[in-house]
Amino acid sequence: MITQRCIDVSDIDPAALGMREHTETYDRIGDVPAWAHDLERRWQEEEARARVRVAPEDAILDVTVPTNVPPQTAWEFLTTPGQRMTWQPWVTEVTIKGATGGRRGLGSANHCKHGPDAVIEEILDWRPYDYVTDRTILDTPGGPTMVLHTVELEPATAGTIIHFRFAAPESQRELELMKDIGPAYEQALRSSIPNLVAQLDAELAARDADRAPEPELAKPREGSPLSEPGTRSQPL
Repeated sequence: MITQRCIDVSDIDPAALGMREHTETYDRIGDVPAWAHDLERRWQEEEARARVRVAPEDAILDVTVPTNVPPQTAWEFLTTPGQRMTWQPWVTEVTIKGATGGRRGLGSANHCKHGPDAVIEEILDWRPYDYVTDRTILDTPGGPTMVLHTVELEPATAGTIIHFRFAAPESQRELELMKDIGPAYEQALRSSIPNLVAQLDAELAARDADRAPEPELAKPREGSPLSEPGTRSQPL
């Protein structure tokens, strides 16, 4: 359940996401308008949906980035369009098209401006904190080239290992084009890795600084089951 106030600040369309209106009533508060989401239905839809993922053995380009942040932080940073420009200097603008209810994910597309050119990333699979796969459409002198691209997050002892994987194009024409533009793209991606790691470290530090202190735990009543041994009341 999500309150209407939360919906308002999130700028999403609950009806487009299949949510239904609901009202909860609380003492001293009154009616609280909200929206209910059927998580069981959403889970079944996710389980039934086909997976689209570039596996390591299928990748023609695989860039691995060890980081110090948890998967949740890495996922939010990498999938927020506005963050792209902070670590990929050649990207000048990113906009989202086709986001159902204002929510980015499956079915939406990132339009990335690279100077006068644009790269379109059509989201094909969206598995939060695990991986996201898109069909990247590159505009080249030899015509548009489409490649599958997966960003996978591998939890590690000290953080998260990020994998950027690109599969080989399906047509021979596109495969020949990738032989020309692939090395340059790989070099640009690898050169941006220090920026990405630095931005992730800064994001984690900012979150730690904003984190509220842990509340002091309430002490159990004397004689309660949670009290210290020896203080519990004796049975009659």
